[in-house]
Parts: sequence; structure tokens; C-alpha cells
Amino acid sequence: MPAQLTTRQQVNGYRFLLRRLEHALMRRDVRMLQDPMRSHFRAAIVGIALALLVTGGCAVYGLIKPAGSVGDSKIVVSKESGGLFVMIDDTLHPVLNVASARLIIGSPEKPSSVSESKMTDYKRGPLVGIPGAPQTLPGPQDGGHSYWTVCDTVAVPTGSGSMDGGVTTTVLSSAPENQGASRALSGGEGLLVRTGDKTYLLNRGRRHLVDTDDPAVARAFGLDDATVRPVSAGMLNAFPDAAELTTPDIPDRGKASRTGLGAVGTVIEVAGVGDADPTLYVVLENGIQKIGQAAADVIRYSDDAAGGQIDSVAPAAITDAAQLHDLAVEDFPATAPKIVDQRSAPVGCLAWDRSSGDNASASLRVLAGSGLPLAEGKAPVALATSDGSGPGLDTAYIPPSTGNYVATTGSDPDSPRRESLVFVNDAGVRFEVADDATGKSLGLGDQPQVAPWPIVGLLPTGPALSQHDALVERDTVESDGMGSVVEAGSGGSGG
Repeated sequence: MPAQLTTRQQVNGYRFLLRRLEHALMRRDVRMLQDPMRSHFRAAIVGIALALLVTGGCAVYGLIKPAGSVGDSKIVVSKESGGLFVMIDDTLHPVLNVASARLIIGSPEKPSSVSESKMTDYKRGPLVGIPGAPQTLPGPQDGGHSYWTVCDTVAVPTGSGSMDGGVTTTVLSSAPENQGASRALSGGEGLLVRTGDKTYLLNRGRRHLVDTDDPAVARAFGLDDATVRPVSAGMLNAFPDAAELTTPDIPDRGKASRTGLGAVGTVIEVAGVGDADPTLYVVLENGIQKIGQAAADVIRYSDDAAGGQIDSVAPAAITDAAQLHDLAVEDFPATAPKIVDQRSAPVGCLAWDRSSGDNASASLRVLAGSGLPLAEGKAPVALATSDGSGPGLDTAYIPPSTGNYVATTGSDPDSPRRESLVFVNDAGVRFEVADDATGKSLGLGDQPQVAPWPIVGLLPTGPALSQHDALVERDTVESDGMGSVVEAGSGGSGG
């Protein structure tokens, strides 16, 4: 006889009887007018699910961020005190900064956060490290471009007369901004500056020593009524040298030239072919030399026999004349630049920038305006060694939380020099890096940007960064006695 299968109705009835027995035992009531047991069961299920979820989350968090332990870490930082330590031969040494710790272990390891209780099992050693070395070693804001600018801000006197006020000097390592406050001067503009008894014209990113005793130069460049501004040695030396602005010495001046184009020292104008502009030349004994308008004016102002008009000759007349380069006037400005007055533009700058690449050339520009080439809201760091209107550097701006690892070079656009390796932090301090391997161990990479030493060298010098210096043990750190005391603001509570 086949077995009889239990029906759904029988199973439901059996479950109903079980729930009724539960009510009888738990509530002493078999009428089942309410069924709180089902709610209790659901709450228990939800609680178990939440407990499992929290437990799983804790497990995942533990995997992602496990409890700190020294383990294989060579650089550790205490969770409780923030103290920094470096492991040397199974001994924990307190270390002054991250740069020193990385130099000691020879790799750019990041500090591991460890509880003090985890460090009690290790021997302790004396303090090591380089006092004053950087605590952080970030990279530049724009890794593909190197920007360096040096500016002088002139203290404009309220009265009239010579502008002999002091200057404050600033170094910036960011792209020039705030075109409303400062702008790049065109080739037809320049700054006239003086240091000591020497006067210079700053034009097209170069400096020309001006022969102030030469009346022909003064007239040709309109310097008689120009206001001369003071300049710091730091900013002036950042400009590459160009030709001195003085009347060129022309041998046998006034004698007949073998070219048949007139007397030696005569300025002639050769008409352009087609739509080309006329070209100026100075006649020499054995040929002619091409010159610009400013050089022509200097030569003519120094020639008592020069007429009011420049003689014009046909292009065919100079066909057989030798093209010479005997006179040092090729580096003269093409035309006499307009001198920018410091009353309206008390800030003058040299901006140097260069893109990365072995064959790249730097760009040099003269800036001038009413303020530093910084965007609104940005301000340079006032250096502790600032000397106000003295000859030293006063402020520096490196974008916050950035740094610059550079190989220094000359300020000339095509300078091939590669000199010292330097790291500059955002406080405006430069640190010499011993070699390429040291740069890698600090986490600075192996591709330093190029930067002009005449500008970078103005920054205050920090300690040299080398493994040998980082391994020096010490019991205390003595003050160097330099710097200035921070003046607390008035917002603090008085004592």
C-alpha cells in the first residue's frame, strides 16, 4: 500500500499548533488575538544581520589599515606623541625629520604610524639627523615647467627728485600672475636702475651698462630726464650682460672709406627691396656694418659733421661692400626704449622660465607694475633673515605644500651649465643635495628641473643633505642664534 504524503494543509495546521503551544507557554493565552512572537523573531534576524555586517566591516578595515606594528618598517611615527624614529641595526633612534630618516635608510619610505606600546620591545638609541632639514619633500606645482622670478619693490618717496629709496627683494617660484598689478614689458620699454656709481638699462631680459658720461648716449636714449630707480645686487646680477651703451670707437673716423660710400663713421640708409623696410648701415674703412636705429642715433649724436637727414643709397650701391661686425653695437636695443617710471610701477622683476627637455631654451622677460606678479590672496613668506631695505633677500614665494628639486644653471637662455643639485621648500629655504643617488633616496626622483643659480642662490641656505650628515648622533640640538622672534597677534589672551 503506498505511503500517504503530508498535505500543505496538514503542515500549516501543525505549525499553527506549535505557535499556539508557544503562546500557551509564553503568554498563558491560547486565543492568539495578537502575535508578538513573529515581531520578536524578525527583530532577532535583523540584529544578527547587523552584527554580521559590523563584524565584516571591522575585518575589512583591519585588512586595509591594520593595527600599527614596527615589523619591517624602517621609519615609524608614534601615534601618541608624534615622535619620529628610524630603525638602525635593530635599534630605534629618534630622528629629527623625515629627510634625515630617508637619507639614513637610503630609500623614500613613508613613516608608519605605530603605537608606543609596540615600540617598547626595541632598543633605543641616541638622537640622529640633520637639524633644519625638511620635514616634507613635496614635488613642484607644475612638473613640466620651471618658473623663477626675482623682484625689487622700491620704496617711493613722497617728495620729488631722485628716487633713492630702499628696496625689498622677493624671489618667486611660480608662473607670473595678476596682470593687473604687473605686466611684461615690450622690447620698446625698459627700466633704468642704479647701484653705487653705475647705471644700467634693463631691457629684453638683459642689462646694459650705461656710459652716463657720454652725452651722445644720453640724447640717443632720452636719459636726460629719465628717473633712475635703485636696484638690489641680487636682482641686477640675475640679468645676463649685454653690450655697454657707449659711443663705439670707429677707427679712422672722418676719413674717406674705401667703399666709396662716404666718410668713415657716416650712417647711411639703404632702401628696402619691394615692401621691405629700409636698413641702416655705418660706413667703415673697409666695408659697412648693419646697425639699429638706437646705435645709429648714438653714432650720429657723436658726429659733429652729421647732417639733419640720413643719406639714402640704392641697394645696388652696397653690393660690393664687405659686411663687417667690428663695432660692439649689435646687442644694442633696436630702438631707444621708453623708461618706465617707478612712481607708477614701483615693482620691477626679471622672470625666467623654461620648459622641461634637454634642448629647451629659457625665456627672459622684464616685468613692472604696482605689485608683485602674484594672484590676489597669495602672499610671500617673510624670511627671518630679512634686512628690510638692505641688500639681502626679504621674502620668498614657493606655492604652499610644494617644493622644487632643481639643477642650477646660468641665467642665459641657452646656458649649458649644470651645477649643484638643490631642493627648495615652501618656506623659501634651499638645501644642497649631495648627488643623484641622494635625490632618489629622498624621493625627489632623478629628473631635477633646471633653475637659474643667480635667482636660486638668493634664497637662505639650509643644511646640506647627505647620508653622512644624517647619521651623526647627538644628545641635544643647539640653536644657531639666527632668525627673529615671532610677534604674537593681539587676538590671543593676555597673561
